[in-house]
Amino acid sequence: MRTITLHGKAVNGCGWLTLHQNWPRVVIAHLQEVPDIHTYVPGTFNVDLVDPRTWQPPDDEELRLRARRSGEALSRQYDLGGDFLFNGNYVHPKIKVASINGNLIDGRVYYPGTEHWQFDKDGKVAPTVRTRIEILSKQHIRTVLKMEDKDEGYGVTLELMIEDTSPTVALPGET
Repeated sequence: MRTITLHGKAVNGCGWLTLHQNWPRVVIAHLQEVPDIHTYVPGTFNVDLVDPRTWQPPDDEELRLRARRSGEALSRQYDLGGDFLFNGNYVHPKIKVASINGNLIDGRVYYPGTEHWQFDKDGKVAPTVRTRIEILSKQHIRTVLKMEDKDEGYGVTLELMIEDTSPTVALPGET
């Protein structure tokens, strides 16, 4: 296990509302990846990176492809969140959010996407530069940090714990 520190600014991302409104489908789509996801606060806490400005999580391309295959196996079924998976959305299995601004957080890193943003016209993974970290958490992070929702640009220091190895959880369509 290794720990890395990233610095950024909290933002109300346009994806937050979509994710929040679709939370029941997100839970179903990612239940195999995160069995206790139903205990998480709906939506994500979004951080635009400042130092470094970009960051590539381990195994990003592999995880996006794996999610896409799962979405295909579900025939992109809307009620099961198959469309989220088909678009390459995943919860990173090796990364946990340990703290934000020194406050202990029980969080996971969520990587959203759209079909056209994540994949090229042939369905291959498109190169993606990550400039934002989206965090799923069991705590309402803005409350933990004593932030009002309007506090756009609030400085954030993230400590992420990255497992060197993690057991592979079979997703829909995998054996």
